[in-house]
Amino acid sequence: MSGRKIPIHASLYRPSLVMGAEREPLLYSALFAILIALGGFTLYAGGAALVFWVVTVFILQKNASFDPQLSKIGLRHFNQQNFYAARSTPWQIGGAKLK
Repeated sequence: MSGRKIPIHASLYRPSLVMGAEREPLLYSALFAILIALGGFTLYAGGAALVFWVVTVFILQKNASFDPQLSKIGLRHFNQQNFYAARSTPWQIGGAKLK
Protein backbone atom coordinates (compact mmCIF):
# COMPACT_ATOMS: atom_id res chain seq x y z
CA MET A 1 0.00 0.00 0.00
CA SER A 2 1.29 3.38 -0.95
CA GLY A 3 -0.89 5.27 1.49
CA ARG A 4 -2.41 7.28 -1.32
CA LYS A 5 -5.87 8.65 -0.60
CA ILE A 6 -8.42 9.25 -3.30
CA PRO A 7 -11.13 11.75 -2.37
CA ILE A 8 -14.72 10.73 -3.10
CA HIS A 9 -17.10 13.61 -3.58
CA ALA A 10 -19.95 13.71 -1.05
CA SER A 11 -22.61 13.89 -3.77
CA LEU A 12 -21.76 10.32 -4.76
CA TYR A 13 -22.72 8.76 -1.43
CA ARG A 14 -24.82 11.32 0.46
CA PRO A 15 -28.58 11.05 -0.11
CA SER A 16 -30.37 14.06 -1.55
CA LEU A 17 -32.50 15.47 1.27
CA VAL A 18 -34.59 18.63 1.18
CA MET A 19 -35.39 20.24 4.55
CA GLY A 20 -34.01 17.09 6.20
CA ALA A 21 -36.51 14.80 4.43
CA GLU A 22 -36.50 12.74 1.25
CA ARG A 23 -37.09 14.84 -1.83
CA GLU A 24 -39.94 12.98 -3.57
CA PRO A 25 -42.23 12.39 -0.56
CA LEU A 26 -41.69 15.98 0.57
CA LEU A 27 -42.68 17.36 -2.81
CA TYR A 28 -45.73 15.08 -2.95
CA SER A 29 -46.82 16.25 0.50
CA ALA A 30 -46.43 19.88 -0.60
CA LEU A 31 -48.53 19.14 -3.69
CA PHE A 32 -51.27 17.55 -1.57
CA ALA A 33 -51.20 20.51 0.83
CA ILE A 34 -51.63 22.91 -2.08
CA LEU A 35 -54.51 20.82 -3.43
CA ILE A 36 -56.17 20.84 0.01
CA ALA A 37 -55.78 24.60 0.25
CA LEU A 38 -57.08 25.26 -3.25
CA GLY A 39 -59.89 22.74 -2.90
CA GLY A 40 -61.69 24.72 -0.22
CA PHE A 41 -60.71 28.34 -0.93
CA THR A 42 -61.38 29.11 2.72
CA LEU A 43 -59.25 30.04 5.67
CA TYR A 44 -60.04 26.67 7.25
CA ALA A 45 -58.79 24.80 4.19
CA GLY A 46 -55.58 26.86 4.24
CA GLY A 47 -55.07 26.13 7.93
CA ALA A 48 -55.75 22.43 7.41
CA ALA A 49 -53.26 22.36 4.53
CA LEU A 50 -50.62 24.10 6.63
CA VAL A 51 -51.13 21.72 9.57
CA PHE A 52 -51.06 18.73 7.20
CA TRP A 53 -47.81 19.87 5.61
CA VAL A 54 -46.04 20.67 8.90
CA VAL A 55 -46.99 17.30 10.39
CA THR A 56 -45.97 15.49 7.20
CA VAL A 57 -42.60 17.25 7.08
CA PHE A 58 -41.98 16.32 10.72
CA ILE A 59 -42.79 12.66 10.03
CA LEU A 60 -40.64 12.60 6.89
CA GLN A 61 -37.72 14.15 8.77
CA LYS A 62 -37.99 11.45 11.45
CA ASN A 63 -38.09 8.78 8.74
CA ALA A 64 -35.04 10.28 7.02
CA SER A 65 -33.09 10.32 10.27
CA PHE A 66 -33.82 6.59 10.58
CA ASP A 67 -33.00 5.78 6.94
CA PRO A 68 -32.49 8.41 4.22
CA GLN A 69 -33.97 6.09 1.56
CA LEU A 70 -36.84 4.60 3.55
CA SER A 71 -39.57 5.26 0.97
CA LYS A 72 -37.63 3.54 -1.82
CA ILE A 73 -36.88 0.57 0.42
CA GLY A 74 -40.52 0.37 1.50
CA LEU A 75 -41.76 0.37 -2.09
CA ARG A 76 -39.33 -2.42 -2.97
CA HIS A 77 -40.47 -4.39 0.07
CA PHE A 78 -44.16 -4.12 -0.83
CA ASN A 79 -43.51 -5.07 -4.47
CA GLN A 80 -41.78 -8.30 -3.51
CA GLN A 81 -43.67 -11.55 -3.90
CA ASN A 82 -44.20 -13.95 -1.01
CA PHE A 83 -42.84 -16.89 -2.99
CA TYR A 84 -40.45 -17.16 -5.93
CA ALA A 85 -40.47 -20.48 -7.78
CA ALA A 86 -37.16 -22.32 -8.23
CA ARG A 87 -37.71 -22.48 -11.99
CA SER A 88 -39.68 -20.62 -14.60
CA THR A 89 -42.94 -21.82 -16.08
CA PRO A 90 -44.15 -21.72 -19.70
CA TRP A 91 -46.68 -19.06 -18.65
CA GLN A 92 -44.10 -16.64 -17.32
CA ILE A 93 -44.03 -13.33 -19.20
CA GLY A 94 -40.67 -12.84 -20.83
CA GLY A 95 -39.41 -16.20 -19.56
CA ALA A 96 -37.52 -18.88 -21.39
CA LYS A 97 -39.48 -20.81 -23.97
CA LEU A 98 -39.78 -24.51 -23.13
CA LYS A 99 -39.79 -27.03 -25.97
